[in-house]
Amino acid sequence: MRCLRVLLFVCGLIGTAIAQAQPSATAQSPDRVAASFYRWYLHEIDTGNPATVQSQAPMKEYVSSELLDSLRSKKGADADYFLKAQDTLEDWADNVTASTPKVTGDTARTTITLGATSESKHELAVTLLNDHGKWKIQRVSTAHK
Repeated sequence: MRCLRVLLFVCGLIGTAIAQAQPSATAQSPDRVAASFYRWYLHEIDTGNPATVQSQAPMKEYVSSELLDSLRSKKGADADYFLKAQDTLEDWADNVTASTPKVTGDTARTTITLGATSESKHELAVTLLNDHGKWKIQRVSTAHK
């Protein structure tokens, strides 16, 4: 019986060490975070539930608190801050790609491309900030070609 307890204890220690060595499921690369945000955000718009700064919980997962505070103070903008557009196109939600990020310290930059055709493609330059191990969107601008 004592050997079984020792064996279970050792297996538990080994399992804990292996689990700690694995990257966290929430520790995603900046390009994946940005692409996930845009898929979610566009889906919310397409289903008639436009994500707004007021719906804090999901936005906090993807967007820095500094940017959320800044957006809350700016009311009445014509274009959507995250899309840099007034409207969306049909194929945007199903066609979101991110470029390989350029990471410098706690800042990363990636280009998000929305759309599948030359007529519908829309590119955004997204800057993310590493906030305690989690990448969050800090700034969005129209990508320059």
